[in-house]
Amino acid sequence: MKHLRIIVIIFIFALTALTQNFLQAQTINFRFSTYFYSWQRLDSLVSISGTAPTYTTHLRGYQNLMFDVNYKKWTFTTFTQVDEDVTNRAGKGFNYRLYNMMIKGSNLFDALDLKLGRQYVSAGSGKGTIDGLYLKLKLGKNKEYQFIGYGGYLSPLSYEFEKYLQLKENFLAGGQFLYYGVKDLTLGLSYANKNRKNPDYYALRPDSLFNTRTVLIETDSKADQVAGIDANYRLMKKHNLYGRGYFDVNRKKFIRGEFNGNFELMKNLRLSAGYTYRDRR
Repeated sequence: MKHLRIIVIIFIFALTALTQNFLQAQTINFRFSTYFYSWQRLDSLVSISGTAPTYTTHLRGYQNLMFDVNYKKWTFTTFTQVDEDVTNRAGKGFNYRLYNMMIKGSNLFDALDLKLGRQYVSAGSGKGTIDGLYLKLKLGKNKEYQFIGYGGYLSPLSYEFEKYLQLKENFLAGGQFLYYGVKDLTLGLSYANKNRKNPDYYALRPDSLFNTRTVLIETDSKADQVAGIDANYRLMKKHNLYGRGYFDVNRKKFIRGEFNGNFELMKNLRLSAGYTYRDRR
């Protein structure tokens, strides 16, 4: 529990400092939740001599921390989870996951949204958690033209701060154009370039004489370039049609398509139908 107490103390000090520095027109949200999970593990079966099997009892604590500070058009937000073995350590005994930690600027200059830090990006064909920058520019009389651009390092799958690999081998960058100029219609065009390289590792492999030896396995970077279109249309405020399609630029092949329809047949009866196509990856 030592690590958990340290994390909680750090957040309390941060909350106190921010409260003292921003005493005007700010909103502070802090949420802390905890729960414990216990299980028994069988360490040995009944032996030949007839002795009873032995068990070890484990207790693991989980803490979720959510923290937001809003000041005018700016917001600092973070969400993290820490867990630690209370009894009978298994593995490292302590883990943490930082799902997001970013600064957001909303409607800056009445036209720009900005996010900087660890964040989840969902912009048409581009999806993933990055440590980077996200921009949305809103133009037009009614802000019917919106341009999204983003880029950054792909966060580790464990959401920890591990040893970062080269940026050119682990990144997500792309953009999206959204159009809201026709009533009840949303149209989006997107492009994403994504590279992820898994860490190299050591493994036992046979040589030419079939003797095993330890070798370094160097993995390749998985590269994806995908272009896509998304469309959503609300008909007569009763029916809804949605469709999207994605094209793999590298392989020059259609890789995913989806269509969904929701129809109001009568006052208390609706019909939904959908079709999804996914190419083998």
